[in-house]
Amino acid sequence: MNYSTVKQLSDLLMHIDGAYAPNTLRAYKADMLEFIAYCDKTGDCALPATPKTVAEFLMQTVPQGIKSSTIRRKVSSISAIHRLSSLDDPTKHYEVKITQRKIYRRLGTRFNQAYPITRTLLSRP
Repeated sequence: MNYSTVKQLSDLLMHIDGAYAPNTLRAYKADMLEFIAYCDKTGDCALPATPKTVAEFLMQTVPQGIKSSTIRRKVSSISAIHRLSSLDDPTKHYEVKITQRKIYRRLGTRFNQAYPITRTLLSRP
């Protein structure tokens, strides 16, 4: 993995520690490490990333069987890390937006409604 990019991410996460919830920082880290690994594999730059790189990264996540909400979180993480690093946000580019629309149409964005917990269900052994 690209050491300098990982170091840059680590330094940024240490700098913003305490300003964001621990789960948010954990998601930023996990999503960006996945994105950095993808960029290393393809020979692209992760920070700053091009819209084309982000779009291709998102498209390759679809066959992994993840939900559209997870893809939305990955986009959010990439966006936040770029903004917090004072870099242009590649996720705002029309190419990334079109890719997201394609993915959401393919995967769907609706969640199944959870059934309510009833007294009968609660009293079941």
